[in-house]
Amino acid sequence: QPVSKIIQEIKDFANYHMAFYDEEGPCYHHDAVAVALQKDKPVFSKSILREEFIGANVRYLFSDGSWALARFSGTQPLLRYYAESEDPAFAKECIRVMEEFVNRFDR
Repeated sequence: QPVSKIIQEIKDFANYHMAFYDEEGPCYHHDAVAVALQKDKPVFSKSILREEFIGANVRYLFSDGSWALARFSGTQPLLRYYAESEDPAFAKECIRVMEEFVNRFDR
């Protein structure tokens, strides 16, 4: 490859940003929330490419490489939310959407 192309690739790589957010919230009705996460799904501004279920936990994968995860704590009545995206606003949206979704079922 020409040196100019390699330099451009390095610049592109150096400007690559991923936003990662993690939050946690109370979850007192583990079973109801786990069922809801597997039967229904939150509605994000980007369409879900694939869902992965790991026990009662769920990870949503999006076509642009973004992902969002809802993971139950093994020791406390908590649900932890994680999201990663090149678009920080979308990562924050994922956390908000999952929290709002879970709150509908955690009553």
